Amino acid sequence: MSTRIGFKNSRLQNLAAVLEEPTSKREQVVVIVHGNAASKDTPTSTSLAEALYEVGVHSFRFDQAGCGESEGEYVNSTITAAIQDLHAAITTVRALGYRNIQLFGSSMGALINIATALEYRGGISKLAMLSPVVDPVELVHRFFGAKGMERWQSDGHIDYDPGDGRQLRIGYGFYLDAQRHVMNGRLMTMQQPTLIVHGEDDPIVPLQQAVQLAAELPRAYLHVVRGVPHDWSNEDHRRQANERFVEWFR
Repeated sequence: MSTRIGFKNSRLQNLAAVLEEPTSKREQVVVIVHGNAASKDTPTSTSLAEALYEVGVHSFRFDQAGCGESEGEYVNSTITAAIQDLHAAITTVRALGYRNIQLFGSSMGALINIATALEYRGGISKLAMLSPVVDPVELVHRFFGAKGMERWQSDGHIDYDPGDGRQLRIGYGFYLDAQRHVMNGRLMTMQQPTLIVHGEDDPIVPLQQAVQLAAELPRAYLHVVRGVPHDWSNEDHRRQANERFVEWFR
């Protein structure tokens, strides 16, 4: 059964979600966290939810504020705000009766999951990540370049294409906030089992960063898929990744 759910974040914005319930027993749920400027309805999120449904695993995917069907303006997005949104999602699934809460995140969504797992400690049982970001400051510097960073600071915002042809505007507050969320060197206390799936040819988050992440996490497992860029737009590549995630969560 698929149910559309609305809930509020700590900033009192209405967020949109979909709960997938293949069985009536509410015990385990995978909370699916999308990447930057994405949504709960992108192929990465929906294909995983469908694959989990087929093996009887419940999932809860939601739109962060300023994305998809949720309230808010994307220009005001920050990592801290996205973490708050995930906290609200976890509170929501707990209220629905779920006790075994597991997290999946793609790209920046993985970073949000890491930060949340570090705070919740024993409250999250397991994580899985697809092409995870661990250093958002390094990423934006490499993405925008020196001139772009100067323009971003002077204008207070910058317009960019996230890779799908859209033109989005993001405030400089995102960069200032990102400096609080560099995860390198902070991960040894994260004890949850973690599966990392990464594309060998990722130009946005180089494979070496995933290798470093796996080395820092005490209980991490890294699976590399050859010939895959960052967006996982190829259906066969997504299928390969989802097979790993289904095996991990079931």
